[in-house]
Amino acid sequence: IMASLFTETAAISVERSGKLVTWKKGAFAEIEEDPAVTDAVAQQRLWDVSVELCQDEETRRIAERLHRPLN
Repeated sequence: IMASLFTETAAISVERSGKLVTWKKGAFAEIEEDPAVTDAVAQQRLWDVSVELCQDEETRRIAERLHRPLN
C-alpha cells in the first residue's frame, strides 16, 4: 500500500515501509529492501526536498503538522 506524501505522519510511513513484492516466475516474491531506504537521515532529506519542491504554502503547513523528525 502506498500513501501519497503528506497524508500520514513520518512514524506511520516508516512503520508501513519495508514490504516490496514482484511477480517472478509465475508467483509473487518478496524483494529485500535496500537499507538506504530506511535510513533516517536519508528519509529526512527526502521529506525536506519534497516539501521544498511543492512550493505551495498549504502543502508546507500540512507537512509541518504531520511530520515529526525520526531521530
